[in-house]
Amino acid sequence: MTPLAEMALSLALEAHAVEAARIEDVRPTVDVRAYLSPAQQRMFDCDASVAAANAGRRGGKTVEGACELIEPARTFPNSLCVYLSLTSRSARRIMWPVLKETLRGLHMEDVRLNEHTMEATFPNGSIIVLAGTDDLRTIESWRGTKLRVVVVDEAGSQPVFLEYLLWDILKPALSDLRGKLRVIGTPSPRMTGHWFDMTGEQSSMGIPVFRWTMLDNPHFPDPEGYLASVLAERGWTADHPTYRREYHAEWCDDPGALVYPFDLHRNQVSSLPTVSPNGLPLREADWRHTIGADVGVVDACAFSVTACHPLLTDDYIVFVEKRTGMLTDQFRKRLVEIRDLYKPARRPRVDTGGMGKVYAEDCTRRGVAVEPAEKREKEANIRLFRDRLLAGRTKVLEGKCDPLLDEWASLGWDADRRLPSDDHDDHAADATLYSWRDLQHYREADAPRALTPAERLAAEEQAWIDARLKSSSRTTHYTDRSRAASARR
Repeated sequence: MTPLAEMALSLALEAHAVEAARIEDVRPTVDVRAYLSPAQQRMFDCDASVAAANAGRRGGKTVEGACELIEPARTFPNSLCVYLSLTSRSARRIMWPVLKETLRGLHMEDVRLNEHTMEATFPNGSIIVLAGTDDLRTIESWRGTKLRVVVVDEAGSQPVFLEYLLWDILKPALSDLRGKLRVIGTPSPRMTGHWFDMTGEQSSMGIPVFRWTMLDNPHFPDPEGYLASVLAERGWTADHPTYRREYHAEWCDDPGALVYPFDLHRNQVSSLPTVSPNGLPLREADWRHTIGADVGVVDACAFSVTACHPLLTDDYIVFVEKRTGMLTDQFRKRLVEIRDLYKPARRPRVDTGGMGKVYAEDCTRRGVAVEPAEKREKEANIRLFRDRLLAGRTKVLEGKCDPLLDEWASLGWDADRRLPSDDHDDHAADATLYSWRDLQHYREADAPRALTPAERLAAEEQAWIDARLKSSSRTTHYTDRSRAASARR
């Protein structure tokens, strides 16, 4: 390089440094903590490696979670910060818009956002990743990573493997960098599970728990008026369990909030019965099975097998499975494996809505006979199924249906309390509903039709006439034989 070129390059670099310093001087100072309310700041300031926020609805726990991710990402170069919700779809719906809004509010326009992968890349190389905790195989993917911060959201609705996720997967992944684990959520309808163990009033785990509600959210307009309108619209009093749980973050048992109120003692069995209530042996060959499948392309595919016996009035859910990322070929092969194992007399029921139609048509083209899942009158059939659960007439086989129990533990109603909420995964629940409905058709096809009162009266009259005619025939036959004998004498 010539001396003249070296001089020009030196002047250019000096001018660039001066311009960068000028821009830095006028750039707004980023104060993430100031973006939060006083209630949120108390958790943000916590130095504990693990902390929990048990907050009410619209209290701003998602904003606090976004700030927990942004602060270390901007402070520590090349950091990996992770947000986990129930599914990737719920992560996109809950955190992704809040994260983008928070970055705009902090004037951090230099953060690159990838809408497809839901990743936010900082100039210093740090990345914030949003993902789901769909199943055990999904959460195992975080093994071997070095994480700076992890925020686990919707803890009250997380599956039963929440404890395993927190302490066996995430805590070791945070150990290298002495990172922070933040768990946020609202109390669940039942006072059981690891989230209750962490944040219940009698918790002995020693984890800092922070609580706030919409009353502590300065950005929520007229929270008192809104809460009063909720009570008036629903006809609730202030001590209603759903109101206390959802809006005041108070732990209280609220089984009515669940669509499928499963009870361990009432609805679970360790094995299928071998004798009837009358003591008659139940032949294994007499068990009748039906199969239901719910199709997910981005979400999980679910398979459910339900069984009944002619000598029993109870229904039994004997197998439930969920798998993510299944292609049509994989779906068909797995459906055949389950069909060959349980040998149902009826064709499997497959959800043909959306992309499910493609999966069902692929099965048909490849010689696997399936039927469209029965989806009409879903609300009425959910109520019937729910009533059988409450009455203990539907049983679940222990150890074979964990994906279903995971969904049932948190699946609540929508705002009208007519159908399950869209905020929770319900693929296994839908697959089970399909197979159960088909099982009821199976029972009805085998059972004799009940006679109407008029038909029953006509049948009784006909039986009386037949009996009289038979009696008359026997009398005539005896008289004829007597006459013949007299003639011979």
